[in-house]
Amino acid sequence: MEIIRTIKLFKSCYKDFYVSQTKKVRDKINFVLKLVETQRMIPKKVFQVY
Repeated sequence: MEIIRTIKLFKSCYKDFYVSQTKKVRDKINFVLKLVETQRMIPKKVFQVY
């Protein structure tokens, strides 16, 4: 897949958050980040605010 966007992370906040998650949650985070990075159009459902 071609990378369309570059994701910039804020300091170590992301790393601290990411490491504290379970494997299942980390897999979901990785999936969404890869989606954002590689897709031209991102479904609104991905960024729903709860």
